[in-house]
Amino acid sequence: MNRLVRAAVLAAVSLLSFAPVHAEGSSTALTRDEVTVVKRKLQAIQAALGAAPNGYEKASENFNLPTDYSTGDETKHTYYPVNGTVTMKYDGGTAKLGQQAQASLTDLQKQMSDAMAKGDYETVAKVQQQMVQQSSAMQSQAITASQKGELNANVTLNEGGGNGIDPDAVLFEKPGVLALKTADNGNAGQEHVTVYFDPVGLKETKTLSSVTLRSTPTAKKVAALNAAVDLTGPTAVVEGWAKKIDTGAVLAQLDR
Repeated sequence: MNRLVRAAVLAAVSLLSFAPVHAEGSSTALTRDEVTVVKRKLQAIQAALGAAPNGYEKASENFNLPTDYSTGDETKHTYYPVNGTVTMKYDGGTAKLGQQAQASLTDLQKQMSDAMAKGDYETVAKVQQQMVQQSSAMQSQAITASQKGELNANVTLNEGGGNGIDPDAVLFEKPGVLALKTADNGNAGQEHVTVYFDPVGLKETKTLSSVTLRSTPTAKKVAALNAAVDLTGPTAVVEGWAKKIDTGAVLAQLDR
């Protein structure tokens, strides 16, 4: 299953309050403090990604946090791992340019309104000229920014795993970490890079033929057994970004 499709499925599941899939389980609301634990782990992994690649700026950020937990076996007091995601979009600065343009336009409109109220038509003419110049400059900057394309980053706690491993798709690996790359067939020069983290399931990656991530019930209500970072964008950019992730900092957020 495509990684982005899987992320969408996980988001849909979270909106359904992570209802249990096992008949013996039950669903109970998490406390706000427990949800905060999930968000702080996601934010810590965000920080481990480091700064966006040169020339890119964050355009949007959205968290999808759990509201409920599910018990695995009530007699043993175990819990299924809760999911949590944060999705980020980056561009060449298009969003920021739009905000700057709007702020500048509002200021120029006020200047023109004040000048017209005073009958100062010389200032009105100057402001109109500034508006034309600004519009031209912003259009040029926007074209340059858009040529960089978009980057998308998705961080998921308690990923499902299970994908087979194409040996030629391995970007890098180390104990607890496995990075796989996949070309975006619909967009030339674009690529998906998924970096999986699991200090136990991926302890010896070279012996695996599929992504094996832990997902069994634990004694901890809010446990983070594994994580996945999905990056999509220009091939050289996302591969370089993936290799700079502070993998140790991500593994530090996971329960062993």
